[in-house]
Amino acid sequence: MEAAKPVTREELIEYLKRRLAELEEEVRLLRALLDALERGGIAQGALPGEKVEEVRVGRRRVARLYRGESHMRLVFDEPMPMPEEVEAYLRTVEDEIRGSQARSGAVEAQDLAKLSIEEGPGGVVEIRFTGIYTTIEHLKVRAALKYVAETLYEFSRAARSSSGRGED
Repeated sequence: MEAAKPVTREELIEYLKRRLAELEEEVRLLRALLDALERGGIAQGALPGEKVEEVRVGRRRVARLYRGESHMRLVFDEPMPMPEEVEAYLRTVEDEIRGSQARSGAVEAQDLAKLSIEEGPGGVVEIRFTGIYTTIEHLKVRAALKYVAETLYEFSRAARSSSGRGED
């Protein structure tokens, strides 16, 4: 039977450096997971290949618009309540794009445009369209998302000011 080879000082230092790097990476990932859970599971930053545009109402930034090759997502700076009429408007935009894609036959059924709305505590935190491919589709979705961001901000502001007056 072979005797165990003693560990050199250099091997021990290398092992400790490697292990510290692994632990630091694990802590970074755990912090990102915690942050995502606290914010409703939303990717707050730009994903690879996304272009970022701020959505402002007046001088106040209310959301960021992230544009990818086949998707677009609107991430609010703070959760916003969404009236049924606004969601119905978004569903109309989704149906219009899906109908156009289905008629053209250029997109497979499973790849048609899809709307998803993620809610967190206090309201909507992200609105995402996937399966958008043409420039026209991107322009329609961009216009719709900007309109919704402005509308939800104004709706939220009006709700806050009316509840503030009721407390006086």
